[in-house]
Amino acid sequence: MNTNNTISLPAVVASYLEAANQFDAVAAAACFTPDARVCDNGREFIGTAAIERLMEESNDVQPQVTVTRAKVDGEIAKIVGTVEGNFPESPVELDFEFHLQDGKISQLTVS
Repeated sequence: MNTNNTISLPAVVASYLEAANQFDAVAAAACFTPDARVCDNGREFIGTAAIERLMEESNDVQPQVTVTRAKVDGEIAKIVGTVEGNFPESPVELDFEFHLQDGKISQLTVS
């Protein structure tokens, strides 16, 4: 995972970003609760199977996230990341809001 050395992320968020940056859809989806919800690019995905399919689909453009800022407040982690890949808008800065529950991600909103 590409992060600034001073940024501290919850373990599950760091694991998710590491897996996503390695294009490992199975490991990335394993970071979520069974009924987790992901809202990304105007689409909503519910459950780990749907999230794994989203990750596999995203791998086609080989996105790499570099975390530039992060704020953690209890069970909510908000990060700003630069996403680079094989897509026309690359690179783009996106906001990621993670809601955590029992050591897993229960909701992720990317905007």
